[in-house]
Amino acid sequence: MPNNDDLEKELKEAKDKIAKLEQDIKDLTEDKTNSENKISELTETNSKLAKQVADLNEAKNKLEEEKLEEAQLREGVENALAEAKKETREYMVHTLQAMRQAIGKEALADEMIKNRTVDSIKDSICDLKEEFNLKTSKKNPVNSLPNPDNLKNPTLANNKPVKEKKEKQNSNIDLEEGLKNIVGSLFNTHLR
Repeated sequence: MPNNDDLEKELKEAKDKIAKLEQDIKDLTEDKTNSENKISELTETNSKLAKQVADLNEAKNKLEEEKLEEAQLREGVENALAEAKKETREYMVHTLQAMRQAIGKEALADEMIKNRTVDSIKDSICDLKEEFNLKTSKKNPVNSLPNPDNLKNPTLANNKPVKEKKEKQNSNIDLEEGLKNIVGSLFNTHLR
């Protein structure tokens, strides 16, 4: 049989093992609680990050839509600008041709005009304006008025007194009464 000392030694070793196991259980329980807290924190952080990702995706989509709208708007403005430039050029070509015909020159062929720049057409219009102004000033000279010293005297030459007609003054006429008679006769004529 085992002796008492051996049994006491085994008992003490068993108690030490139990104490160690209880400490291990306590440590593991504490670790488990810490891990659960950490998991809870990470889950909360994860949900916050997921919301931020969703917000960022929404902002990204909005920016992409704005970028697309901006591109469409830019394209529309560029098309409108190109159309306006085209219409301006056509108007300038029409003006150039009309001015040439007004001065008496032949219209230019389309091939001669289509390769010209807008500035070149503007210069031609300015030149034609000057030429037109020169031609019209030669036809109707404004600055060639006669000298006032050379004008003849428009008064009568023989200095005879001019008979003045005397106005008739009829003081007998009552204007108010006459006006009443005229208006009355108009009403009587239209009312019948």
